[in-house]
Amino acid sequence: MESATHRALQIPEVLHEIFSKLGAQQNSPVNLPFGTYETVNGAAIAHEHQHTLGALARCCRGFSDPALDVLWEYMGSLIPLFKVLGLKRGDNDNYYLSRSITPSRWARFELYARRMRHLKCDNYGEEVDDVVFLRVAQCLQGRPLLPSLHSLTFPFSAQLFHLASPSLKRLDLSAGDHQSEKDGDAAISEWIAESSDQLEDLTATTESSLFILPTIGRFNTLRRLELWFDSWPPLDPHIVNKVFTLRSLVELTLILSKTLKRPSTPLSIVTDMHDLRKLVLSGPLFYIRHALTCAARAPLASLGIYLHKDHIGDFKNSLNPMLFPWRGTLRSLSLGEFEPAGLLQDLTVIEPFFELRKLREFFFNPAVPIDFCDKDLLVVAKAWPEMEMLKLDGKSSIDTPRATLAALQSFALWCPKLRSLCLHLGVAHVLSSPRVMSHRLHHLTIYPNIDGDPVVIARYIDALFPSLLSVTSQHRYKETEVERMVKQFQMVRDEDVWRRNMVH
Repeated sequence: MESATHRALQIPEVLHEIFSKLGAQQNSPVNLPFGTYETVNGAAIAHEHQHTLGALARCCRGFSDPALDVLWEYMGSLIPLFKVLGLKRGDNDNYYLSRSITPSRWARFELYARRMRHLKCDNYGEEVDDVVFLRVAQCLQGRPLLPSLHSLTFPFSAQLFHLASPSLKRLDLSAGDHQSEKDGDAAISEWIAESSDQLEDLTATTESSLFILPTIGRFNTLRRLELWFDSWPPLDPHIVNKVFTLRSLVELTLILSKTLKRPSTPLSIVTDMHDLRKLVLSGPLFYIRHALTCAARAPLASLGIYLHKDHIGDFKNSLNPMLFPWRGTLRSLSLGEFEPAGLLQDLTVIEPFFELRKLREFFFNPAVPIDFCDKDLLVVAKAWPEMEMLKLDGKSSIDTPRATLAALQSFALWCPKLRSLCLHLGVAHVLSSPRVMSHRLHHLTIYPNIDGDPVVIARYIDALFPSLLSVTSQHRYKETEVERMVKQFQMVRDEDVWRRNMVH
């Protein structure tokens, strides 16, 4: 008679869920020793779990299919697949086929190839010889090599021709080094455009971006686009303008060189992106203003702007008014890289953004130190009562900031939804204990250092934020001590509540 366990394990969905938990672990791999895992599409794949899945696939016929599905779903290289056909490493570190492809080996190859859904090849030092791809292509007779491939991270090379898949949704061309061959690269970009019927996510770096741009208008199904450009070779801003014709885009990231020159003829304004929700821009101010004009009709919810050495006057007078169209939609704003003159000691830089009352996330990271005082931070807290994540963090810091731990009370009182906070505070001297509150802040970061008695500092912080999950700073030892004391206070408080409940 079958037990309940046996009946449960005969359900394919149950087996797949069990093996998925065992296979591609979605949590952070911080507890795994280096070299015992690889990361593919954000999933940390432990090597020991792969061996376990292989054993499960061999031990039971009912386990075979679901175990192999999970084992081959995320791959960091094509080499394990080609080794089924007899792949060997040559003297020049290239891989080649050492024997003919037999029917039995080919059947195993296809069995595994159709299970691969995510391929991330960012180690271009392990090169499979082009002849291997040609021999495999002869056996495929026009069929796709990886018919179920959903996402691909691969160097911009001719081998991309062999990885075409009707199910491909995400393509990342930022992996590895690339030696440009103009004619070949143009052909690759043409192939990508022709094979883009289902493509929704495209990422490309400098050289691949340059060859993708001429065909970018043919990517009618793209939902997310990320393009990076370097200072060489020179870039014509008029060509980049083609990006703004993609009506299907929901997320757009444009990283332009700070040496990009203003064109002699005006850039045309294209306002076709009506569905754009997230926009990230980096480059000279003239192009950022142009891009914001093109996106004026889009209902932006998230905006990131990273300028290059622009003066504070230009930043305020030219950029702030352009954010007006999104006063009712913008939820996340990130500003960084620009270099205002000298130390930031007043709110004139960020005051204009107080009009964005619906902001939930604000990340401010200039290239100079921030030194706001307690009164300044009180104004910030009152301006954004709906704020959930706030980061005021210059790329450099001063040893003795004017703001103190007392500034935390402002955010505990005026920002009830705040969950993550990063500030520059001086914590060497703690004033009288604050009023005890029940604010649900989860993450607190204090710069530059946590100085002073860790117990006193932890008691002060815990009185304001009893639900903290982490306390971090640049001073690792003091940070650990303060966080440990906060955890102890929380544990004592929980035990006290438990005892009271037991009494009643």
